[in-house]
Amino acid sequence: MNHTCGILILFLILLLISAGCLNQNTTDKTGQQNQIEYEEVSLSDLYIEDTETISPDEKDSEVWLRKANILRETGRFNESLSMFEHAITLNNSSVAAWTGKADSLLELDRFNESLEVYTIALTMDPSSSVGWRGKGITLYYKGQYPEALIALNTSLHLNEHDIATWTYRGAIFSRIGSYQQAIDCYDRALTYDPDNMIINSAREEILKMNNA
Repeated sequence: MNHTCGILILFLILLLISAGCLNQNTTDKTGQQNQIEYEEVSLSDLYIEDTETISPDEKDSEVWLRKANILRETGRFNESLSMFEHAITLNNSSVAAWTGKADSLLELDRFNESLEVYTIALTMDPSSSVGWRGKGITLYYKGQYPEALIALNTSLHLNEHDIATWTYRGAIFSRIGSYQQAIDCYDRALTYDPDNMIINSAREEILKMNNA
């Protein structure tokens, strides 16, 4: 694969992560909000709650879960991982905590561990589009493209409007040289965010390669 294209795709994915696109609240194909999505927080909430401490004796798993999400949103992935794990010790049936742990492991490039934890979360809630997306992204980074596509396709079956999932699907097709399919994925992502300069740039780069 063209080296420049590979860099562009990686840059695209990093920007999607930093912009929060991989954690946005979404709805599934039935129109119901996915219940394990992270709660949206404002910048002021991030500042206030990030400076607060939690008593070690706090027994409410939701308190630890919210703090874990704040830490993850601010890029403190090791700390968020520890908080998600503590939330799980208090409530090991919390799909949100298991998914958050998997997401933190993914951010830390601990792909084998994140895959295991996503599998646990999906066993608990197989209808989670976020869980399938996370599993697909993990498999993408492990270079297991066919398995990644299966997971991402499952995620899209549950929520066809997720920009990040379409983008990663496009990245996989570009990696394996299926440029037209990659373009189709980027086109689908652009139907939901037509002015996204990064996705448009990735699409143009793949279009050039497809026409070469």
